[in-house]
Amino acid sequence: MSNGGALWISGHDLRQSLEVAIAAKYSALWGSVPLKLPLEDRSLTLYPRPYRWLGGDHSGRPQTYEEALVHPLFPKYKG
Repeated sequence: MSNGGALWISGHDLRQSLEVAIAAKYSALWGSVPLKLPLEDRSLTLYPRPYRWLGGDHSGRPQTYEEALVHPLFPKYKG
């Protein structure tokens, strides 16, 4: 974006992919029922499990506060 080029993926694309992920989650929770897109119920959400909010991962070793400060979420692109 800083060079004025077009984005590879738009906010609209991201919203649609999030809606597909939400539909997949709730379809599985409700017994593999088919869901039509766009979803009628706009209150459905998709949040990570609580341990992920605190830096936990599949290794079972949660990220410390200090580690989170060292590694920014969105480091500047170096390319």
